[in-house]
Amino acid sequence: MKKWSRTKVGEETLRSRPSFAYAVVFLVVLGVTAHLSGISEATAAEQKKLEPYKVAAIYSTTGFTAVAGSEMLSGAQLLVDNVNKSGGINGHPLELIHYDPEAKAENVTSQGKKAVQRDKVLALIGPESVTFAAALSAVANEAKIVMIHGGGVYGPMSAYEFSSFPVIGLHNATGLFLKKKGISAVGVIAQAGPIAEEHLRNLVPAFEKANVKIVGFEQVQATDRDMTPILAKLRAAGAQAIYSGALGAPGAVVAKNFKQLGMPGFLMTFIGNANMPFVDLLGDAADITYIMGNKVLAYEDLPSNDPAKNRLVTFAKDYKAKFKREPSVTVAVGYDALLPIVEALKVVGPDSNKIRDKIETGQPGLVGINGAVSRSATEHNGLAPDFVPVMIDVAKKRFRLAN
Repeated sequence: MKKWSRTKVGEETLRSRPSFAYAVVFLVVLGVTAHLSGISEATAAEQKKLEPYKVAAIYSTTGFTAVAGSEMLSGAQLLVDNVNKSGGINGHPLELIHYDPEAKAENVTSQGKKAVQRDKVLALIGPESVTFAAALSAVANEAKIVMIHGGGVYGPMSAYEFSSFPVIGLHNATGLFLKKKGISAVGVIAQAGPIAEEHLRNLVPAFEKANVKIVGFEQVQATDRDMTPILAKLRAAGAQAIYSGALGAPGAVVAKNFKQLGMPGFLMTFIGNANMPFVDLLGDAADITYIMGNKVLAYEDLPSNDPAKNRLVTFAKDYKAKFKREPSVTVAVGYDALLPIVEALKVVGPDSNKIRDKIETGQPGLVGINGAVSRSATEHNGLAPDFVPVMIDVAKKRFRLAN
């Protein structure tokens, strides 16, 4: 008897049954094609799922506003981490691209254009100061994408410009605190430019409303490093305390010179300086400095029944775990700048105009770190913060509620 190998049997079988063979081959090819098609569709779906939503963070980490810029950047980075740990935004990772404009308006403009044209970002956060906000606003409005900056402005702004800085009611709260401390005459030092202009528009009438007389309004430059002549002038004019609207390094110089001269009363500065890097700049002048801040600065001192307590304790715990330091108002400003963009993306996706519309009128009562926000066509800030005066606990190097 003739013996057949297994291969031979197979070949012979296929030769003797051509229709069956063709059917088998067809089914195999069809199965492979379907399998490959399935892989292709799954891969495409996975790639689409993993496509990041890009946001530019234009915050100075060098230059005279580096303190505020670095703090705001870290707040935004914390939110990015939280979002991505939770699976992203509808499956899309959130990508934050940082640009350092070095506290220069021309760099804000060029980097904003680079973010839009090269990196194809969906939105912009920053810059850290109203001093540079106009430069980025022009870029945002031309590109028709949202920007949320850290400048202390409120009310109507350009179409795509918003602010997350807690400023509404700030000067009223400061004036009332000065009055409560027995101050009836104050000298004001403000950084020249947008900060001084804002103070003239809003701080001056707020202090007058609180019956606190302004005996002198002096403007300084960001590069000034000796404020003693100005302080001496304000003391001679009868100032019982000094209010400083100078941001970062020049603000610290005001405080140091204040202490060196043995000025009467105390120094009050604004919320833009409510951060630990500014405390470091103050040195031994920390003990004479009051800051009108937000509850996030003194979250540990809040009573257990305060509605913000749990939210702020959780935020502080997360922030300290990542950055090994206490959070600040400016950290919260960066977090709160990115938050409405994240929430808008969840609902409307990567559509720039829909993101803008959602932020302007579609997020009433959105709760951030510095308070609840309700924006409108005529109010592009909309934050209702809980202001509290704070002092600096020098020994523990932390803020505490002022008496």
